[in-house]
Amino acid sequence: MSQAIPLDHAVTFAEWERDWCHREERYEFVDGIPQMVPSEAGPNVRASWELGHLIERHTGRELLCYPTFDVVFRPAPFHARAPDLIVVRASRAPAGHWVAPSDVLLAVEVHSPSTRAVDRSAKRAEYATHGIPSYLMIDTRSGHPTLTLLTHPMAGDYTHEVRGEAVTLHLDGHTVDIAAADLLG
Repeated sequence: MSQAIPLDHAVTFAEWERDWCHREERYEFVDGIPQMVPSEAGPNVRASWELGHLIERHTGRELLCYPTFDVVFRPAPFHARAPDLIVVRASRAPAGHWVAPSDVLLAVEVHSPSTRAVDRSAKRAEYATHGIPSYLMIDTRSGHPTLTLLTHPMAGDYTHEVRGEAVTLHLDGHTVDIAAADLLG
């Protein structure tokens, strides 16, 4: 589970840009409170990498994938997440250290034992509230990996859910079929 770092004040967006985003360790920020992001297990890193490669190859790099890239939901109180992978249009590729949720076509979280509950509840609500059109959760825990694709954000949740060993992504005019087994190669 991620741990909050004790501070005497909430981190501001300016402090984050000046210092925190340049650190080697990874943090997410919930109402200005930094929460260290745990290191990923090999299968999780591999799943993100395989998915990103598949999407970029399939779309001719019209869509680009960024692992653990900061999505800033609001500057005050500062609130940012670092999904395991984000997908953006090549024309909206980030120039700096972060993107706005309006630039994200797909947020991806690969479940870890310590992050599963947050991925399924808090992050789901945050991504939907801020209009990220699609959210994919990858569960690599068993001999039967599972994909959960959430789409159509409305009122702080997603109104459409598909769960199984395969899903179809509809991203900016591109259709990409994803099989969980292909992500764990």
